[in-house]
Amino acid sequence: MAGYGEWNRKGATLSAITAKKEYGVDSQFIIKGINTGKLEYRQGAVW
Repeated sequence: MAGYGEWNRKGATLSAITAKKEYGVDSQFIIKGINTGKLEYRQGAVW
């Protein structure tokens, strides 16, 4: 998995909501990508 510095680079991250809107993917596509190791994720919190 990428180091935390990679996640902070501008344009390096894409939220699931944005991916769904811009690329027309669904939640199952994202989950499958994470489970197969083709997508990386980091959990975030919104306060």
